[in-house]
Amino acid sequence: MNFSRPIILASKSPRRRSLLKAIVPSFKTQTKEVPEDYPNTLKPTAVASFLAQKKASAFPPQQDGSILVTADTTVIHENKILGKPRDESEAREMLSVLSGTVHDVNTGICLTSHDKQVTFDEVTKVYFQTLTDQVICDYISTFRPFDKAGAYGIQECIKPGTNLLSDAEDQYLRENSLTNFYKEVTAHLSPNPPVFYIDRIEGSYFNVMGLPIVRLYQELVKF
Repeated sequence: MNFSRPIILASKSPRRRSLLKAIVPSFKTQTKEVPEDYPNTLKPTAVASFLAQKKASAFPPQQDGSILVTADTTVIHENKILGKPRDESEAREMLSVLSGTVHDVNTGICLTSHDKQVTFDEVTKVYFQTLTDQVICDYISTFRPFDKAGAYGIQECIKPGTNLLSDAEDQYLRENSLTNFYKEVTAHLSPNPPVFYIDRIEGSYFNVMGLPIVRLYQELVKF
């Protein structure tokens, strides 16, 4: 999966870096502090793409032919965005809200070069088990999810043997003889027994982690 143009990932997230490595073995990283605020008039479903574009605007145009990749992931529950918890109390509140319900995870991606910009997003539905207060406290104590939107990391809660590819992802990988990378991107799964399991997801698992790599691969090929 070699691209003829250099790729730059503008992210501090170790999860995004490990995922991108599955489709782009060699890339550079650059980071800038960008306030993650947005207009109150924006629909929750538009926020991730807006922030991905905002992050891209913080960088000067890439004059060497590079493609800059910026991303943002939002957790949306009942039309409200759940950000990263500031402390244990806020993490408990978020997980209590998500318990026994379904929510959307929306990742916006922006690809930028010196003369072109493409923005797209992916949405995954996540179905939570009903969680007791003790389970919530145990999870927070074990995984300290304060850097994760919605106060959880799906890689810590997935059932063993779960197919992590959506039907569309599986079809694309098979049609393009790209199935080998699947093992590479499952190495991140937590070796520890989960405190709780997510019931199921609809859509891209990797999208919930913060980078829908199959869709990103498709977009990079077309860019």
